[in-house]
Amino acid sequence: MNKTYNTQQAPLVLPEYGRLVQQMVRACQKLPDRDERTRCAAFLVELMSRMFPDRATPANGNKLLWNHLALISDFSLDIDYPVEVLSQDKISEKPHPLPNPKHPIQLRHYGHILSAAIQEAAAVTDEELQKKLTMIIANQMKLHYKTWNDANVEDATIFHELGFLSAGALELNQEEYHLSAAPKTNKQGNKNNPQKPKNRPAVKAKKKQKQP
Repeated sequence: MNKTYNTQQAPLVLPEYGRLVQQMVRACQKLPDRDERTRCAAFLVELMSRMFPDRATPANGNKLLWNHLALISDFSLDIDYPVEVLSQDKISEKPHPLPNPKHPIQLRHYGHILSAAIQEAAAVTDEELQKKLTMIIANQMKLHYKTWNDANVEDATIFHELGFLSAGALELNQEEYHLSAAPKTNKQGNKNNPQKPKNRPAVKAKKKQKQP
């Protein structure tokens, strides 16, 4: 008795439906009458919907399953489809490449969003509001700096780079303003809230009582 292995058979188009469904689709394609093929295809879609109820959407005519049926048949099943299915050209069509927006960033460790926030703050006319925004941005800059650099950073460095990025529009005096301490990073977790094992009292071993 000769045994046919899966490796010797045609590859499965959609493996989740199994080889039996694919063989039934191939048999449906060979039916001579178009109406008979259409009824057979409707039966196959009903079978597929029972296999995957989450894919069955009667509201739109089980469009997904009909598309899967067309895909399994290599788009050569000549029937009256009750819904509009995708064509082979549409399936093979490559998506258009997404544009890669490139924003000029002078100091990349601060990122585009923070650089844009500096430009927005520089355009604020209210002096008091601008100072508040500047302090918020400077503290965030210190946090970003610590994220990408292990070395400690002085406030003077942040103030200098803030003035550079804002073209001198945002200035903070080191003697007057002090930034919040940036949290220390830890590869194994946050050092600010370490989970230390609790010290348990030592359990004294009980002395064995001598048998009389």
